[in-house]
Amino acid sequence: MRFHWVRKLAVLQPLLAGALLPFAFAPFNFYFLAVFSPCILLISLQKTFPLKAFWKGWMFGLGAFGVGVSWVQVSIHQYGHASWLLSIFLTLLFVCGLALFIAVQSWSWVRFFCARRGGYLVAYPLLWILFEWLRGWVLTGFPWLYLGYSQVDSPLSGYLPVVGVLGVSGLVVLSSSLIFIFLKRLCQISLSRFRERNISVSLSRLRERVGVRVVIMLFLLWLGGSALQHVEWVSEQGEALSVALVQGNVPQEEKWRPGQKIPILKKYLALTEPHWGKTLIIWPENAVPFFSDQIQSFIDALSQKAEQHGSTVILGIPIEEVGGERYFNGVIALGEGKGTYLKHRLVPFGEYVPFEKWLRGVIAFFDLPMSDFASGPFSVEPFSVGPLKLGISICYEIAYGRDFARQAKRSHLLVTLSDDGWFGRSIGPDQHLQIARARALETGRSILRATNTGITAVIDHHGKVRARLPQDVAHVLTSQVNSTEGWTPYIRFL
Repeated sequence: MRFHWVRKLAVLQPLLAGALLPFAFAPFNFYFLAVFSPCILLISLQKTFPLKAFWKGWMFGLGAFGVGVSWVQVSIHQYGHASWLLSIFLTLLFVCGLALFIAVQSWSWVRFFCARRGGYLVAYPLLWILFEWLRGWVLTGFPWLYLGYSQVDSPLSGYLPVVGVLGVSGLVVLSSSLIFIFLKRLCQISLSRFRERNISVSLSRLRERVGVRVVIMLFLLWLGGSALQHVEWVSEQGEALSVALVQGNVPQEEKWRPGQKIPILKKYLALTEPHWGKTLIIWPENAVPFFSDQIQSFIDALSQKAEQHGSTVILGIPIEEVGGERYFNGVIALGEGKGTYLKHRLVPFGEYVPFEKWLRGVIAFFDLPMSDFASGPFSVEPFSVGPLKLGISICYEIAYGRDFARQAKRSHLLVTLSDDGWFGRSIGPDQHLQIARARALETGRSILRATNTGITAVIDHHGKVRARLPQDVAHVLTSQVNSTEGWTPYIRFL
């Protein structure tokens, strides 16, 4: 009976290991779990067949994404007006799809690499990188919960400006493999000594030496990351800029109601009024609930006032194409600044509906307000504020490291506008902020993050949060921020 429960627990081991992984990320930040969780998966994949490895990998993914992206259910239920049962079903479908990446990854490792030389120290980390990368672009991609994001406060964060988030994911898994090898050698040494035979003692000494080398490799890997944290890849330029990030805290259910649009504009104007004269004043994603051509007189007046005070206002606003056939999730600069940005990476089911002619109208979630955006051009010029160049991104786009790095390469400062109100009171906003911190480390650029409901923050080029607002309050975050020049190794070679 006792062994029966042990066998049951062994079956659940990959699921439990996966469910443990999200606690490595914000808001929990137990970053060492990102090392131990893949190590446990590796242990469960020992002496198993490829098909069984597929199911173990799928269970690991089910645990990891089931816990880690549980905020999707909040969006579907609370703002998509789906029932609890339907929202859970749709979230489970989404999680099951994401888990397939780890399932195929595990199958591939057992089928082709586990018995080969370098299977643990080379193939296992590289496969993890490959399938995280695939998850970032297949069917528009979902680049969330990459292992590298969990390390922004660990010694391995020193590698982020060098190899980026995917590279750090590989180093995390390499650490997992080294720990696995050490534990395996430790068990073999104990078994050999227990047998008390000469040949076993010789083998024991050999394995002990191998175990020592593994420990040294692990130590040097993490020591190298710690040393790199002290390297200054970029330099600050000019004087610090004064900034004001406006967090309007407009409820999602009110944002697009006709009777609420004018009060929303008045709210943002009232919050902005005390801060004229700041270099940058930033309103969040879709802060203005009108198409730009519907309120051109308001935009002109706001731009004129900003120019009078020597300020640049950057705000999120829907922009309709000439002729009215398409509209975009956009950002414009007013006053001293110049620039227009149209969002390129759209959120599936949030900003556009895949297979629209079949799904639109079937479930209320697929008919959310402003869920028919068109995708903007991939390559755009940065905004200009005098000699200063600003790279712009909107919400979900910050999770696409390569796109973001290309913006950073042409910019001195990065601005990201978001509306995390769709996440509700979940772990989603904390994860989103952590992704922004990783981007700052990768690119060596400070990031100004203005959101509707939080978490609005100022992040310096070392990835440290210098100032932030609490969630679900209408307030303005004021701070000083430095622009930077120079390139990190990560963006130099893109």
